[in-house]
Amino acid sequence: MREAITHGHQAIEITSNGETVVHLGDLCPTHAHTNLLWIMAYDNFPLEAVERKKAFSHEYFQIISWSIFYYDPVARALRLDEERHICALWPDPFQNLETP
Repeated sequence: MREAITHGHQAIEITSNGETVVHLGDLCPTHAHTNLLWIMAYDNFPLEAVERKKAFSHEYFQIISWSIFYYDPVARALRLDEERHICALWPDPFQNLETP
């Protein structure tokens, strides 16, 4: 468990076999919240949340770690590169599509 991200927030980081997965909780509850300015409406310290989110996202996107989400209807986990492009998505929404 990481130190408190902001007041009332904590992060979970797991590293194994050279791979890292991070869960930023309400700081990044869905893949849409990887946008640095998107925060939860009920956050009591929004400016602090944005600043901490910038710091953590730089750290985790730089090592291309997995981010996991508990509210996301599309992605349970994804990896973003340094430009915040999705480079891996789980579950893969295109995996079961058949080609004509």
